[in-house]
Amino acid sequence: MIATILAALAAMGPVFQQQPTQLTAKLVTSGLLTPLYVTAPPLDTQRLFVLEQLPARVRIVKNGVLLPTPFLGIKPICQTGGEQGLLGMAFHPNYASNGYFYLAYTDLAGATVVARYRRSAADPDLADPTSGKILLTAPQPFPNHNGGMLEFGADGYLYIGLGDGGSGNDPQNNAQNLGNYLGKILRIDVNVPDTATPPYAIPPGNPFVGVVGAKPEIWSYGLRNPWRFDIDRQTGDMWIADVGQDWVEEVNFEPFGVAGGRNYGWRCLEGNVSTGLSGCSAVPPTPPVYQYLHSQLPGCAIIGGHVYRGLNIPDLRGTYFFSEWCQATVFSFRYESGAVQQFQNRTLEIVPPGSGVYAIASFGEDGIGELYYCVWGLGQIYKIEEAVPQLQGVTYFGSGTPGCSGTMEIYANSSPVILNPIFELRVRNAPPLSLGLMLFTDVGDTAGYDPLGLGLTFHLDIGTSTWITAADQFSGPGGASILPMPIGNLPALVGKTYYAQSFWDWSATGICTLPGPTNLSSSTAVKLEILN
Repeated sequence: MIATILAALAAMGPVFQQQPTQLTAKLVTSGLLTPLYVTAPPLDTQRLFVLEQLPARVRIVKNGVLLPTPFLGIKPICQTGGEQGLLGMAFHPNYASNGYFYLAYTDLAGATVVARYRRSAADPDLADPTSGKILLTAPQPFPNHNGGMLEFGADGYLYIGLGDGGSGNDPQNNAQNLGNYLGKILRIDVNVPDTATPPYAIPPGNPFVGVVGAKPEIWSYGLRNPWRFDIDRQTGDMWIADVGQDWVEEVNFEPFGVAGGRNYGWRCLEGNVSTGLSGCSAVPPTPPVYQYLHSQLPGCAIIGGHVYRGLNIPDLRGTYFFSEWCQATVFSFRYESGAVQQFQNRTLEIVPPGSGVYAIASFGEDGIGELYYCVWGLGQIYKIEEAVPQLQGVTYFGSGTPGCSGTMEIYANSSPVILNPIFELRVRNAPPLSLGLMLFTDVGDTAGYDPLGLGLTFHLDIGTSTWITAADQFSGPGGASILPMPIGNLPALVGKTYYAQSFWDWSATGICTLPGPTNLSSSTAVKLEILN
């Protein structure tokens, strides 16, 4: 009966009109020293690369384990302390074939350096320390406001964020001066022969090519300290979180395909507030799409994040995240139809209890767009996940059989209620890009047992069930799967209780091999009580 119900109602399609998805933070690793950024090569589902600012090295978290040997260390050539050190990293879009990645760091003279390195030919978890090649150097008059964000755009070019050179009020007016790199976003083409001088090209669409006295690498200007910007991996839009000085923190937005050359106003404007300082460009400033006063949130320095484009939390896609350094707070919003919408304070959801004043230093993404953040003072990396909701009519039980990324979890997005067309069962931590099976029965066994003798934990008593049915599932690259289960207008189901559990085979993924006679793993289980 249940199979017929599900088949008929699945054809209707779910309607996604839900309350804001509740989030949580999962500790990925600890024991790091001043972690400042987390990233990964495109589509890499096994590894996270973490920048440790002051030791000036790159660490790898592989399949949830922090590898003891650093991927790369550059301490002998790197000035550390305060806002200096190893600050940014980006992988070439063709990293899988060419092995190139790019670092931004502070050299021993205090200048910001952008350099290219290559991974080791012998070990993909190590870089070749002799492969470093400096692409660009930007002298810094003061030790703060270094910027250091690196990211490849949808156009294939490398974007570089640099602060105004430091001190207060940008005393040299660098941000408005097109004759230097400071207070700017730069754009360069790194796909040039190794013999090229300089070792990059100027993209033909850069706005100041041919302008006398202007650096042709400049894409936009008038920024104080664009510590972290994001290029939306789906749309190509750019989000620039610019750290303010006395009054205002701001988020600037550049739609993909719009010409560069935007002036964001600093040092003449802080957000939309006039500073009264001179030296302003004649180009009208582009206002931020969002800003807040230091007395408003409150705060002192914005930490820009990313637009979520991962696969594990579909309801969250298109949501921009940022945090506030001085108050250890996290916020999110969507930018639609030219306006900020669905603004939410996420602090209680994803800032772990006990972290105290240790704020988020940076966000980052893995190879498929899942979102992480670094707790600088505690040496920790957290992953933002959907919280298993506490729902009426849904009970979670049983630990399941561990897989290669931990025990799979099955959970519901809402309670199973008559006339609720959006009820879904979701799985996370399943094998990526694999076919699984979800079983449904009318008898549950909270103790779990192994009826097949394969070391596989069941929480469904298939031996005594009056019926059993199954539904195929397919997981995405992040190991998440969603099975729409609209309940529909079937009053006969009210008061019924069903059980569900998910099973997957890891043998075809190439990620790992499970011990025992089978590569099968099982999820936790859910008890579903159909409500009115």
